Amino acid sequence: DFHVDQDLKRFSDGIAKLKCPLDAVQPFLKRVKAEQQGIKDGEIFDLPDFPLVIGGDDDRPLRFETLRPFFGVLAGYPWLRRISLLHTRIGDDGVMVIAEYLQQYTPHPERNPFGIEVLELPENGITPRGAGYLGRILTQNESLKKLNLDFNDLGDEGAVLLGDGCKWNSTLESLSLQYCNMGEKGGEAIAKYIVRASSVKELSLRGNPLKPVGVTHIARSLAKNAYLVKLDLADTSFGIDLETVEALRDGIEGNDSLEAVDLNLNSIVPAGVQLLVEMLKAKPKLTQFLVYERISEVVFRDVMDTVAANIKLMKKKKKKGKGKAKAASAPGTADPAANSQMNSARGDKPPSA
Repeated sequence: DFHVDQDLKRFSDGIAKLKCPLDAVQPFLKRVKAEQQGIKDGEIFDLPDFPLVIGGDDDRPLRFETLRPFFGVLAGYPWLRRISLLHTRIGDDGVMVIAEYLQQYTPHPERNPFGIEVLELPENGITPRGAGYLGRILTQNESLKKLNLDFNDLGDEGAVLLGDGCKWNSTLESLSLQYCNMGEKGGEAIAKYIVRASSVKELSLRGNPLKPVGVTHIARSLAKNAYLVKLDLADTSFGIDLETVEALRDGIEGNDSLEAVDLNLNSIVPAGVQLLVEMLKAKPKLTQFLVYERISEVVFRDVMDTVAANIKLMKKKKKKGKGKAKAASAPGTADPAANSQMNSARGDKPPSA
């Protein structure tokens, strides 16, 4: 018995003592109240897993005088795994509060062994200062798997500060930095700290003015990366430079983990598109590959047909792999004596009766 009702009551009692405006967090408080009532009525038996989601409202902004005391009470609530503050204009001071919360939030492993896994803060007026707070937290945090900072003016400095934290983090898998005003220097920092040194699997840089120089830095780091599965470079203003496209072609060719690449909304020179098509045909693992549709219709169709062929080939490989695994596991029984010798060699002990 986890006494969830007591956790919810403790949280509600803490909120009731606050003297700050609570309009912006009412949706979450109503969900807590409904959960309490459901447990009381015997209608809810599952452990609470509802996220903290607050959407921006011009009439109910999430102000600092509410954010700090609210997260102070929230630190004692052990069931939270996702925080989504969507265009709530919390700014850098708000990010500082959340960073402090992430540092303090240590729920009991029996209640919540996961911790905060998802943090989404799109369009919140965050600048390089806020990126610095998050970067420092990432050097210590071992729970966060997904971070979304889309539509915040982080700039090149923010890319450096955030990236410097990412390189020390081993749990972050998904990082979205769409339309964050990161330029050439930002691209260099992302290449150095995130592509080369982190374990991020999904990286979205859509809408940043990386230009040829920034994208080239990223492209040259791809061959040294073993984790990246999805890369979004749509609308990053690099397509007019053939050398950048060549570097990107070489980087993708030298990377063995990528499965999805988005180059949409970049006007790539015809010779560059042809290079990418040839590369795509030699990389069957790439089953998602997007280019701007405003290219030659014949070439665009060639890209789509190649992707379709790659998908078909990978499905066939997976099916063949499952068949081999099934054949290896049946029929027959392993020699018990051999198993015993193997366990002894490993130092394994038999389970107690």
